[in-house]
Amino acid sequence: KIHNIHMQYFAMNNAAQALAQKGDLDKAEDYATRALNMAEANDDKLVMSGVYLTLGIIHRSRKDFSKAINDFNKSILLMEILDIPFDRAQAQYNLGETYIEMNELEEAGEILKIAKATFEELGSKKELETVKSLLKRTREN
Repeated sequence: KIHNIHMQYFAMNNAAQALAQKGDLDKAEDYATRALNMAEANDDKLVMSGVYLTLGIIHRSRKDFSKAINDFNKSILLMEILDIPFDRAQAQYNLGETYIEMNELEEAGEILKIAKATFEELGSKKELETVKSLLKRTREN
């Protein structure tokens, strides 16, 4: 039963991500919020970490940068606790991207350097190149 519940809010978060990519931010936020409420009720930190990442992307799309930063930081913290470095680095990349949109280039550079180091350590070439490209915009190579 627990596995089925986990899959239900995991699927809800995936739907929220797809809706956000299509630009339907209201429906995406509704799905993500429902997934987060269920994950919190069951203390499912793994799903919570992913939902916070999704919410961060939604809030950044709306230019609600303070909420986006808060969401990304919650995601990063949970991913740190769960010891999932690849996902954490992806959340850090998104946080860095948010700081760039805010023109907070020094802050962006600091967080992107951390993500870059993780992707290097993991041998994630595609993600490493993406981070390096974004880092160029911060002048923090």
